[in-house]
Amino acid sequence: MDPQQQALLEQLKDVAQPANPGWWPPAPGWWLLLFCILLLGFVLYRFIKAHSERKSRDSWRRSALAEHQRLLESVEDVEDRAQSVAELSMLMRRVALAVEPRQRIAPLTDEQWLLKLDAIGRTTEYSNGVGTILYRHQYQRAPQLDDDTMINLFNLTAETIKTASPELPQTGGASVAAL
Repeated sequence: MDPQQQALLEQLKDVAQPANPGWWPPAPGWWLLLFCILLLGFVLYRFIKAHSERKSRDSWRRSALAEHQRLLESVEDVEDRAQSVAELSMLMRRVALAVEPRQRIAPLTDEQWLLKLDAIGRTTEYSNGVGTILYRHQYQRAPQLDDDTMINLFNLTAETIKTASPELPQTGGASVAAL
């Protein structure tokens, strides 16, 4: 090698290594992972919140069904059936108060009360069927309530408790609420 080439070779420097990358800003994959974790946390929070709201909103229903079961078990005593029906009527009043405002339920009596129960339970069995016992039995001296009638009444009220919801607004005609 001649001296000129030697001088040129001495001017060459080693390849420069890049600096180590810092921890910030993270790579796009980390941003995506962070976004997915936050999204999953938000969805989980909303699910838990909705579940707890639904559970607390329907706590009256579980309580009413437990009371209903207690009344059903006490109805086996034939002499005490009138008392059981009176307590069942009070339970249904509390169910109605759970789904409708007090000012719409409190003044209702007799046929109006049965029509409201029909609306809440989406049936006609209270005003035209076995549900009439809920208010008519109290005007009888010795009401004759046989086993089949009691079973039908308790089945009707249990179904109403399970499906009770506020009265749907009606289009055209008179509303049950107007009664």
